[in-house]
Amino acid sequence: MPRKPSLSRTLLKLIHDATSPLYVLDASRKIIFVSPALETLLAITAEQIVGLRADYSTAADGILGVAASLALPPQPHAERLKLSLLTTTGQLHPRMATASQLMLPSGIAATLVVVEATDTAIDETLASRAGSGELTSDQLHQLLATLRQSQLGRYHTDKLIGNSVAISRVREQIALAAKSHSRVLVTGSEGTGREHVARTIHLARDWKNIPLPIVDCAVMDAELLQSTLTGIISRHLAREAASGESASKNIPPTALLLGVDKLKSDAQQELASFLLLPGVNLLTLATSRYSLQKLAQKGKFRRDLAFALSTLTIALPPLKSRLEDLPLLAHWFVEQENLSRASQLSGVAPAAIELLAASSWTGNIEELAQVIREGCARATGRELTAADLPDRVHLAAGVLKHPPREVAKIVLDDFLADVEKQLLERALRESRNNKSRAAELLGISRARLLRRLAQLGLAPATAADIAADEPVIFEPLPDSPS
Repeated sequence: MPRKPSLSRTLLKLIHDATSPLYVLDASRKIIFVSPALETLLAITAEQIVGLRADYSTAADGILGVAASLALPPQPHAERLKLSLLTTTGQLHPRMATASQLMLPSGIAATLVVVEATDTAIDETLASRAGSGELTSDQLHQLLATLRQSQLGRYHTDKLIGNSVAISRVREQIALAAKSHSRVLVTGSEGTGREHVARTIHLARDWKNIPLPIVDCAVMDAELLQSTLTGIISRHLAREAASGESASKNIPPTALLLGVDKLKSDAQQELASFLLLPGVNLLTLATSRYSLQKLAQKGKFRRDLAFALSTLTIALPPLKSRLEDLPLLAHWFVEQENLSRASQLSGVAPAAIELLAASSWTGNIEELAQVIREGCARATGRELTAADLPDRVHLAAGVLKHPPREVAKIVLDDFLADVEKQLLERALRESRNNKSRAAELLGISRARLLRRLAQLGLAPATAADIAADEPVIFEPLPDSPS
């Protein structure tokens, strides 16, 4: 009599014969099976994706990004959940799926995920609600997946994540700069991502495959700058002559001027002269901590060079002015860390977000990224909690919550007058308003007492009082001991 097949073997056969998109993950999140229908949906082959790990992250690229889109939330979840499946062509498929536990014939526990056949609608309200703190980790994950498709693919930088008015304006300015052949200046305080934005503009232009040489302005003198710029032009012309592609597209050489506000005066003069040379068409992407035109107004930068480098200016906002983007940014940095973690984090706890929002963020986005990295290294639960954050974040929040008392300004003359007034009033009370007696108690003359009473508004000086004043006697100072 033939042996009755086990339930697991029967289930596995059904899985292999299924026409629905489905896949199987083992206990370590490794993809061990994908159905033909899922291969078609994601535009992949099983050989490409089986064996990869499904990390809970929207930060991965290429086939790793496709694998990551199959990840399940780290925290306990319902059997039916929403996934944001990503194809190799960058298309997003928001779909509902059902996750079930099963035991493989080898005794290994696994999870079967069956994906529904049609896409679900994207929740368009998530973006506007991201800064309110009311979105769950799953919803932030879905929003990041949507932004990954619509924004990050174009801008190539996590510094631009968010839906605040300030960062939305920056993205619009980047799009404008990418379409133009103009010189661009990117300004902002430390940690706002000036260099990343400048590189993003270059990558978004038609000639993104042309190298972008870097000029570190802080170390440049006039001679070194001249040789550096001449070398950039020469190498560009050599590539143009060798390929012919640049010449046919009229692609100009481009240089990235890092920290142009640190350029010495002789180097400023050299750069201004170089840009005016006949036949030289050097495009520049420059970064600066400050507006060059404002520096020029203060006499700290050449006015003609400031205008030449600032055809388009993009001012990056500090993180403190776009705190509504903080929950999404923090979640994004957690998902970046998930790519290298064995245990996964679903996101950032609300209490941790409140603590982060209370910090001053002088280091801006880069400081936030570092704080999240340190917190993730300490985290042992399913989400990043306030207790996981570095001590300096707790200290900074405490300082802002309990600022030092403002020291009251003390005007010495007013303070002394008030003290004198109290002494005079006390002497008058004890002498029962007898001014001669009061003067005696104070160790001063009656005339001086009357004068001070009048000056402090305690009593008018009468003619009789003035007539009774004793003469002022100047006594010689005693000789100093020899």
